[in-house]
Amino acid sequence: MGVTDRVSSAVDGDGRVSIRSLGVQFLVVGLVAAILLPMYWTFAVSVRSRAEIFAGQRNLLLDVTSLNWDNYANVLFEQGYLDFVLNSLIVATGNTILVMVLAVPAAYAFRLGLRGSKDIFFWILTNRMAPPVVFLLPVFFLVSAMGLNGTYLGLILVYCLFNLPFAIWLLYGIMKAIPPEIDEAVYVDGGNDVDVLLEVIIPLSKPGIAVGGLLVWLFAWNHYVFTILLTSGDTATITNGIAQFFTTVGTAWGQLAAATMITMIPGLVLASLVQRHIVTGLTFGAVKA
Repeated sequence: MGVTDRVSSAVDGDGRVSIRSLGVQFLVVGLVAAILLPMYWTFAVSVRSRAEIFAGQRNLLLDVTSLNWDNYANVLFEQGYLDFVLNSLIVATGNTILVMVLAVPAAYAFRLGLRGSKDIFFWILTNRMAPPVVFLLPVFFLVSAMGLNGTYLGLILVYCLFNLPFAIWLLYGIMKAIPPEIDEAVYVDGGNDVDVLLEVIIPLSKPGIAVGGLLVWLFAWNHYVFTILLTSGDTATITNGIAQFFTTVGTAWGQLAAATMITMIPGLVLASLVQRHIVTGLTFGAVKA
């Protein structure tokens, strides 16, 4: 919908402008600006030299003929930031696969309404309600006792503590919205609960599974608290990498901004791949749950 179409939609049959429609459109424009402006300003800082940043060059407008890419070269080739990105890709992708493999059958089991499922469902959600710092020391001692401290597997398993309850909650609402009459059709044909899951639930829940996987991946990608204690130099993630630009002698703002822009790229690529599923997945269980 173009600008002309949006303006036309805000005008009623008598040619009067609908205040409510214009208000909604201004609100949307404001929200988009609030999201994009920090991203643009981060990019603007990332392509300026240290001298320009500390000389008070705060003009929002960029001169495309004088962009400085030294910060990106420094971050990628001298600071070794690509190693942090690779580690985060391994941890986030591994955690997403494990969480979704466990969350799909778990959510389906809760949909079946087995005895005691409501109490178990509430208990699982309480793990997500608690702040991560509450589990910091117990998880550290447990992971260390298992010999997984400083490994990818240790971080992947720990992230399940928070991402798995969220994924189960999200998929449960989506699966609950699927009419039970479809299940009965499978039972009539001689199928069982596993057949219903594979032939009905998973195909109809694909949008929700895609959105759930995206959100879980983003949560694992951005997590910081547990990486402080559970990673070593070889397994440090992007959150550890960004923290290295804050030093006792100052903050490397240009390099920090460049690393931040690089960090956003994988998430944007992944979001674009599942873009067509996002709206459907987030609203699938909104009417019937």
